[in-house]
Amino acid sequence: MVDADSSQLRAVAAVAKGHDLVMQGPPGTGKSQTITNLIAHALASDKTVLFVSEKMAALQVVYGRLKAAGLGDFCLELHSGKANKRAFINEVARSLDNSLAATDRAQPDPERLRTLRRELTDYAAAVHAPELPLGLSPFRAYGALGAVQGAVALRLRRPVDAVSDAQYAEAKRHLGDLAAAAASLGDPKRHPWRDTTRTFYSADNRTDLEEQLIDLDAVTRALE
Repeated sequence: MVDADSSQLRAVAAVAKGHDLVMQGPPGTGKSQTITNLIAHALASDKTVLFVSEKMAALQVVYGRLKAAGLGDFCLELHSGKANKRAFINEVARSLDNSLAATDRAQPDPERLRTLRRELTDYAAAVHAPELPLGLSPFRAYGALGAVQGAVALRLRRPVDAVSDAQYAEAKRHLGDLAAAAASLGDPKRHPWRDTTRTFYSADNRTDLEEQLIDLDAVTRALE
């Protein structure tokens, strides 16, 4: 198999479980890689695959990836514009001859396995290790970020590494208080005072506002 990210591996796993699926994506998102892995998995499961494409370039890309992965002998090219009996027979003969040839099985390298295991262990430890000054691990930080991916982003006006754990907890508490206070106001974008910049109202200010609201209510009633 060729390299694949998590979304591509999910597609392979879904097909392995017998699900039907449709993959969509712009150029360069790894569709040909995923198809290559799907075909390789099917071959490993002793299945046959018919891969068709409207464009010849797509066939060539997938065939090139399969060939680079050592699976070229399992492929039989049949192009509608170039297919002929002789080429078909030659391809079948080549595959049959290669299937009878002894294959070189690489011996496992214990040192390489130990190195890979150590690298994977170090990576897992680094991902879950708390980072100062907040004491959050990258795993927890990315999880928290993913939960609010669609929220409005505000620029932090101080270096990230200058925020302490106490400041982080205080900011969360203030935001929680703000969210609780704003819940009764409804959508802030539709609030009548959404464009005001005043942050403090004295007792006199409140009295003036109440009087103006009473006058406005009286005018409204008179117009009705």
